[in-house]
Amino acid sequence: MVSLNDKGDLKNIQVLDWELTKTGLTGIDVGQFSAEIHLLRRFHPEVCKETATALLEHFLREYKRTGDPTIEDMQRASAQVGAHLVILAGRIPWGEKDLTREVVMEGVQILVGKTKVI
Repeated sequence: MVSLNDKGDLKNIQVLDWELTKTGLTGIDVGQFSAEIHLLRRFHPEVCKETATALLEHFLREYKRTGDPTIEDMQRASAQVGAHLVILAGRIPWGEKDLTREVVMEGVQILVGKTKVI
């Protein structure tokens, strides 16, 4: 990731090592990243809620602006977010049982189309 200062000059370069770094279906990649950031935001709000929210909003805004996503991409992303929340939140001990249940239900609501994606 590259950070620029107010003048547009290079300020910082950071390398991110994702566990599953590879080219994939656009919607799946966007959904996976979005779900992971949302899980951090929900289960560790005291540490990263504000930062995770800003990151996710910026990522999605810039992806929409530069990536020209299709309806199919957006449907895949939405399904990936919902499935990821249901499967990972329920299988990995991120937090307390009640919060885990809430996050799993967020995923269910996304999958059945009763709520918008994050």
